[in-house]
Amino acid sequence: MYSRIFQCFLVIILFMVVMTDVDASLNVTNFTEVKNSILINETAIYSLVIENSAEENKLLQLESHNPSWIVKIEPSLGIFNASSKSTYRLMLHPTTWTKEGFQRVMVSIEAPHTDEQVFVQVPVHVKKQDRSSPDYLTSVEVTIVNEKRIDPREPMQIELFLQNRNKKDIYDLEINLQSDNELFEKIHRKINISPGGAWNDQFSFNFPSDQKPINDTITVLLKHHGREIGTEIKSAYSIQAYQNLSFSNDSSSSFLKSGIYYEIENNGNVVEYVSHKHDNSYLFPALAKLFTVTEPYALIEEGNYVWKITLSPGEKKVISIDSNYRPIVYLLVIIIMVIFLYYYYKSPITIKKETTLVSNKEDKEQVVKVLIHIANRSSLPIKDVVLQDTLTKIVELMDEKKLGMVKPTKIIEKQNNTLLKWEIYSLEPFEERIISYAIKFKVVVLGDVVLKGADIKFT
Repeated sequence: MYSRIFQCFLVIILFMVVMTDVDASLNVTNFTEVKNSILINETAIYSLVIENSAEENKLLQLESHNPSWIVKIEPSLGIFNASSKSTYRLMLHPTTWTKEGFQRVMVSIEAPHTDEQVFVQVPVHVKKQDRSSPDYLTSVEVTIVNEKRIDPREPMQIELFLQNRNKKDIYDLEINLQSDNELFEKIHRKINISPGGAWNDQFSFNFPSDQKPINDTITVLLKHHGREIGTEIKSAYSIQAYQNLSFSNDSSSSFLKSGIYYEIENNGNVVEYVSHKHDNSYLFPALAKLFTVTEPYALIEEGNYVWKITLSPGEKKVISIDSNYRPIVYLLVIIIMVIFLYYYYKSPITIKKETTLVSNKEDKEQVVKVLIHIANRSSLPIKDVVLQDTLTKIVELMDEKKLGMVKPTKIIEKQNNTLLKWEIYSLEPFEERIISYAIKFKVVVLGDVVLKGADIKFT
């Protein structure tokens, strides 16, 4: 009989939707019970479709002023798009003050900016339990109190409240508190609660300072003698993003060398995209760039160095600008040394050999006049100068009386050539002399002939 009464009750109540304005654009177009007959430690579940027929978005919120029930909706209400409808899951969870039997819970869906309200009377049946039965179910109300927006640099505080709905002691009640994303260590406790009594405790959890932003859920599950009590109780929170960039700079200087160093560190918990500029205030910027090295490589924008850097949480980067003008000095020193060595090691005497063909085409002999120019290009006199020249076997030295020849001091005949020597006692500073002699070819030569160069020795 009670079941028939309950069915009639549901039929009447199920579609009792009262609206403040029948012409309003906010409506509940469908309402279906999923689980409406529950025990005191269970959750009633319903499905409803909300429609916004207006041409503008609405901000919606769920309201219920019945202290006997905890009312939740999934997904959470918020901005509801214009000309759209969505399906939601409505949940009613008993509290300490919930009574057994058939009940109606008034729930309202409101749009505060347009003063629209939709009232829904939700039918629910809380089944009676036999408290003398050994199978009498343990019923505990759980409340989680925590901050919803967490700065990972600060500890997160969680306060847990438990209320024994039964009129008997609960021994060895297991409490499991955990993070769905395992952001903190799981808590496991065993407690006792007196009939109608309460228990509460606070928990503090620390996060790494660079914990990345994330949405997480605190879940509490109760067990008694290995059996789960009710459903999991959840409370959402989120790790918030924060920015914390630190900059420091240093410099070094030595002879014709300098360095500027910037250190950038990301102490926040999100990736940072940093653009850093260094003003070039050099007197000759084009020259400075030739002798300046940057690490990492810098872009040039409007004559300034610019770095575009990506920093992960906890990452540090050093920007260096090293200017080194020492290579200029090194180059100048090398040039000076080369010039010095050139003048230091170059011979103070220059020697030049010239030849001129003096015979005519009608002459049977081929005669060549040789001129050797020697000069002292230093500012000091040079003593005991010996000039020597070599003649090959195809030529012979002509008589010194011809063509104004200067007679050699010595003539040394060798197997393959003839060696001519002229001994000069002294060459005064910047003095120049010309030694001349003539040779004739023993055979007729066609084309060019290259004579050996002359040598000179002095002390």
